[in-house]
Amino acid sequence: MIRYNKLGYVELNVTDLARARKFYEGMVGLQYVSRGATGEDYYRCSDDHHSVVLHQAPVAGLKRIGLMLADDGQFAPLVQSLDRFATPWEDVPDSECEKRHLGRALRMVEPHTKA
Repeated sequence: MIRYNKLGYVELNVTDLARARKFYEGMVGLQYVSRGATGEDYYRCSDDHHSVVLHQAPVAGLKRIGLMLADDGQFAPLVQSLDRFATPWEDVPDSECEKRHLGRALRMVEPHTKA
């Protein structure tokens, strides 16, 4: 069994970053953290660097989620499970993890979601 600590973050595509900031910061009460190198806005609702990331896009919707494993020992069971169900995955490069304020990360696409 794979053990998770928590839902790490949610990334959303929004059609208007300025309006989205008013909503997520002003109405929802998230703390604005910073603007990222590629124009994304980071917000938090905990002591983590970020909990929500907003990206400017032509169509609003879910971009990605990050699930935080209980510890590094959970990577092996996760990889075994993904391989058992023939779900392609890849290690996220260290440079991308650093830029996105993440530790080690794997990337996979949920096979039942259409782009």
